[in-house]
Amino acid sequence: MATARKRQLYVAAGLAFGLLLVGANPLNAQGDCKAILAAASKMVTSATHVYSTISRNGKEHTMEMIFLPGVYYWRTDNTNWSSAPMSAQEWAEMLKSKTWTDMACKYVKDESVNGEMAGVYSWHLAATGGNTQVWISKAKGVPLRQEAEIEGHTHMSLRYEYGSVKPPM
Repeated sequence: MATARKRQLYVAAGLAFGLLLVGANPLNAQGDCKAILAAASKMVTSATHVYSTISRNGKEHTMEMIFLPGVYYWRTDNTNWSSAPMSAQEWAEMLKSKTWTDMACKYVKDESVNGEMAGVYSWHLAATGGNTQVWISKAKGVPLRQEAEIEGHTHMSLRYEYGSVKPPM
């Protein structure tokens, strides 16, 4: 039971931040990677609603995740919602559970996302063959949008919303 729960948590967090940051160690981050990892940490410990579209080998799927203090919810392809308890401490430990030294990050430019200024960062992680761009709010330091290509056959688009996030009904 604990193993299944842990696997679900990794999948949800991974999808929420592009399958590429789970396991990255913020303490070892250098340069532009620090901003990306700080945004990932803020995202999973804030009230956040994530909408994602995943295209793999010609098939498209949707996933929604809601992160609230002490719990997160998820559903795929508009199925029923599932939930699991998760403390801020557990998220923090999961985010730094492995050290990936082959994460290469760089600041690209500033750009507006729905009227909010964001820094655009890109990163590559050799372990997954993934390339990602993330738009991080200049004012709040949280991710606003993300686009990822993984192994050349999977594309992910994520949109993050904050504020009046509530548990699903």
